[in-house]
Amino acid sequence: MYINDLVEQINTLADEDYEPKIVINYINDAIANINAECDANFPFIDPVFYDKYTAIPDTWQRILFIPFALGRIKQMDSSQFEYQDAYSEFYTNLNRFRNHYVIPDEYKNTNTASNRYQDDFSLNPWLWDKGTPTSGPLGG
Repeated sequence: MYINDLVEQINTLADEDYEPKIVINYINDAIANINAECDANFPFIDPVFYDKYTAIPDTWQRILFIPFALGRIKQMDSSQFEYQDAYSEFYTNLNRFRNHYVIPDEYKNTNTASNRYQDDFSLNPWLWDKGTPTSGPLGG
């Protein structure tokens, strides 16, 4: 997807007219979150780069970059409900990305442990045994 198109869509949704360099920095914040959550090394976008970004498919760019950058802009406006909604959409989509998108080998981060698991905030007493086929009180 072309960076200018992303910037335009983000500014339109935010009802703002931020400079492309600022919006691109917010998109890079989204990429940093994606990299951290998915054990990836997707490249950041150079703020003076206006060409097509190809490291992540267009569909995923739309559902990840736009809500995150929109959240950053609304956070700057102190629009709490709007930025919370945008971040919530981003993290929902990030979870889908992590579970359904196969990261190409060239973007895999080989410097982290591949022990991926979903944080469990349910106070599950069997959390210590998470990930084993027999975990739980009846698993044996």
